[in-house]
Amino acid sequence: MKRRVLRYGGIGSLLVVLLFIFVFITTQDSWSVNSRYFFQLLNAPQSVKNAIFITTHGEETALARVAFGGIVTTVYPERNILEVARTNGVMVGVLEDAQSGAVDVFLIQGKKLTPLTTDGLPKSSITISPDGSRVAFAVKGPAFEGIREDAYDVRRYEISVLRISSPDVVGVYKGNHPRFFDRDSLFAFSEQGLTVYELQTGSSRFFADSLAFTASERPVFGEGGPFMVRDPFGGSQFLVMNMVSLNPIFYQLVGTLSTSNEQDFFTTQGNTVFKGSFVDGVFQLSDYANLEEDPEVVLSLPEEYFKPITVIF
Repeated sequence: MKRRVLRYGGIGSLLVVLLFIFVFITTQDSWSVNSRYFFQLLNAPQSVKNAIFITTHGEETALARVAFGGIVTTVYPERNILEVARTNGVMVGVLEDAQSGAVDVFLIQGKKLTPLTTDGLPKSSITISPDGSRVAFAVKGPAFEGIREDAYDVRRYEISVLRISSPDVVGVYKGNHPRFFDRDSLFAFSEQGLTVYELQTGSSRFFADSLAFTASERPVFGEGGPFMVRDPFGGSQFLVMNMVSLNPIFYQLVGTLSTSNEQDFFTTQGNTVFKGSFVDGVFQLSDYANLEEDPEVVLSLPEEYFKPITVIF
């Protein structure tokens, strides 16, 4: 009798799991499983399973994550996902209309998109406050007279800060590449230098640094860990830095990392730096627990099966 109960209990548990997977995949756009990579994905580190990838999906981009030994992909019809940011269960993104090219900010809740802006202007460098109540992003304006349209000029950018629940405008500030370090402190790259805007008081302080004027590519900021910027004078090099203090503004160079492919990207989680790279048609995600040692490959899949553009932890 005991053996029979155990047998039925095991079957019941399996049925529950299968039912859960069925309900899960029928609420998503696709769940791609390949027997060759099933166990690698099933046994992937938890950090990989928790990550959100922006990946190619046909001619568009989509959100993807590792789950149940496969890749779960969520597509937003007629929208290309350019950037996303998330914290405490709140996720926002910069999405482009595939037809008109209009770029706006959305609150992302599963497959539901709630627009936070509707002006369609070019936007980038989205960031969300640690409590999930505010979002900030840079808006690109027209080129200054005498400056080429394709030349990077930090003066062209303004940073908008919105309340997500309203969305009311908290403020508009000069600069690019914003980053919340707490709900009321916004770090940015401006024409003055590396700048901190205090949203509650309206005050600001800056540290004159050439990096603020020359870093055209969005920096990678970690949660309480290092931040990375592509070296403006060495395109294949990334500078790895720690923000030591916001008052006064002070950072410390930790080291450098290089890429061999323009598709490669870096991201961080805590104090760990992750690198996404493409080698001989294979995508590899590696982590640098120590910058002085070779990284450990934590995910390795062929591009034809999985081709991320970036990853967000």
